[in-house]
Amino acid sequence: MIMKKLFCFLLLYQIGYGQVWKPFILPFLYPGVFDFRNFNNQLLVAGDYTADSSTLNNIARWDGSDWQPLDSGMLGGVYAMEEFNGELHIGGYFYNINNILNTRKIARWDGVTFHPLAKGITSGVR
Repeated sequence: MIMKKLFCFLLLYQIGYGQVWKPFILPFLYPGVFDFRNFNNQLLVAGDYTADSSTLNNIARWDGSDWQPLDSGMLGGVYAMEEFNGELHIGGYFYNINNILNTRKIARWDGVTFHPLAKGITSGVR
């Protein structure tokens, strides 16, 4: 009977201990990450954050071992990402991406570069 109890205890202990969260290499700092998405088999993380690297600029992708910028990122936060027709659409509080006109607050990523979505969004709270 004691062996049964010991076996059950060790089994439950191992099951509970077997699932451990591990942080990614690069922490995203204040205020933080607002959305993440699997796009073209890459993990994308978007937000309004500062990071240890100044090249990430509020949107980044995980290459399996380190964070990489998505294009050159953008000045201003990215609050939402959604895939539509094979492209990634982003929305947030940004005005221009890489000096591409009309990317105010909304843009699309084709897997290589950002593009404007119509003339952007000019109204809104922020």
